[in-house]
Amino acid sequence: MIYLDYAGSGWPRPWLGSRYAEYVAAYGVNPHGGSCFAEECRQAIQMAERRVLRCLGLEEGEARIIWTSGCTEALNLAVQGSLGGLDGGIVVDGGAHPAMLESCLAWRGRGGSSVQVTALSADGQMQPGDDFPLPALAAASHVNHETGAKQDLVRWRGMFGGRGRRRPLLLVDAAQSFGRCDI
Repeated sequence: MIYLDYAGSGWPRPWLGSRYAEYVAAYGVNPHGGSCFAEECRQAIQMAERRVLRCLGLEEGEARIIWTSGCTEALNLAVQGSLGGLDGGIVVDGGAHPAMLESCLAWRGRGGSSVQVTALSADGQMQPGDDFPLPALAAASHVNHETGAKQDLVRWRGMFGGRGRRRPLLLVDAAQSFGRCDI
């Protein structure tokens, strides 16, 4: 059998498996508890958050890390949480993972929210067309989970500039690319 989806789910790199085992052994208690062991866990989590922010080129306080059990939960939380107080629709990558695409499509018709799913070019690049509305949320997968097509996120974000209004929130599913290529 040939397994092709190594970016999405697969065997971890040996060094990552080793580090995971070290952390599980060292920090096996609830970080929300009141013990000294819980405090050690909290500090390890805070250090991890600072490292993730640095990897993304962000300073502490510029963004907030929310830990989830996996990418599906994270994408649902991001889509549903970001649209609660926003006025406008969604433009979503036609090649997005179902976890993001279906969460975006669930907003169709809610409070006048429109959802436009972009067409894809032959090489997998998003092609939203010229008549797409300025959305409240622009959602894209950085690297496609099946084809490996890598989106030009700078180009994607730039499509929403210069329209005389605020830019939309940009949601990037980087599950396939984080730690493998620059975001």
